[in-house]
Amino acid sequence: MKASELRIGNLISWVSRGKIERVMTIEPFFINSVSESDLKPIPLTEEWLVRFGFFINHWESERIEETVYQHQGITIFYSDIVDAWVFPDIENVEIKYVHQLQNLYFALTGSELEIK
Repeated sequence: MKASELRIGNLISWVSRGKIERVMTIEPFFINSVSESDLKPIPLTEEWLVRFGFFINHWESERIEETVYQHQGITIFYSDIVDAWVFPDIENVEIKYVHQLQNLYFALTGSELEIK
């Protein structure tokens, strides 16, 4: 994980501290003083989606059944293979980590994705 992927407020796993922490600064000192191997992304799971306030809908077609999470008009199709945001007129975007979800949410809504 590269420190340059992070924004203030992103949640990360800080290996040497053994816990999940919120990024509080992105000043050059922080970016240069923290080893990239010490910062690990948090895998995006259904538990995290619920913690961020997404609610579950189930979606079925003739061939497929998926769990769908929705929040603020944003829809995520979640399966073991692909975690994807789907928006009208925008292609699917694969999201694997919590910080990616936070960054995309902020870019689209202009507000932070908060834990409920």
